[in-house]
Amino acid sequence: MGADKAVLAVDGVPAALRVARVVAEACGVAVAEVVLVGGPGTWATELGLGHVPDDDPGAGPLAAIDTALRHLGGDCVVVACDLLGVDVPTISAIRHGGEVPGCEVAVAVGPDARRQPLLARWNAGAAPAVSAAVGAGERSPIRLLRSLAVIEVAVDASVAINVNSPEELADFLTRDPHRSGVTDLTGESGERASP
Repeated sequence: MGADKAVLAVDGVPAALRVARVVAEACGVAVAEVVLVGGPGTWATELGLGHVPDDDPGAGPLAAIDTALRHLGGDCVVVACDLLGVDVPTISAIRHGGEVPGCEVAVAVGPDARRQPLLARWNAGAAPAVSAAVGAGERSPIRLLRSLAVIEVAVDASVAINVNSPEELADFLTRDPHRSGVTDLTGESGERASP
């Protein structure tokens, strides 16, 4: 991408803040109560978000989920900052899906039937299994989901698309003609690809 995805600005709003606003609204909390796990704490401060340093930087998404569950001490709605299409109804559905008795994880599932563990509610009951898996060297939350009590929440394909490349970002930007573009960390505007 040429810049960290968390601070890549789309329509003038850094990706992490864009996602945090959606999570805050869906969960009925202030944006400042949304916590960014990992990355430099200065970013979280600049964006007005809480911050928890990743206990094991670079160890993968399951370790980040472990960090969140241990430091926040309860159920966690986990949303990757590169899910730029996420919306309030989706987060609300996932949040409520996790309220089913016995559920350890309520996970988004798109039309392709793929589970999206970074668009999920990880309940505190999953914490021991997450910590044990991380301790055993597991990095993939998808594999761990096979051994947990999971509620699958059907979501639209557009909210489960993570933006990992300039091509995926251009595709995301062309889906909505009202989007103005992207800026990187230096504030330079990027051109939007034509549909």
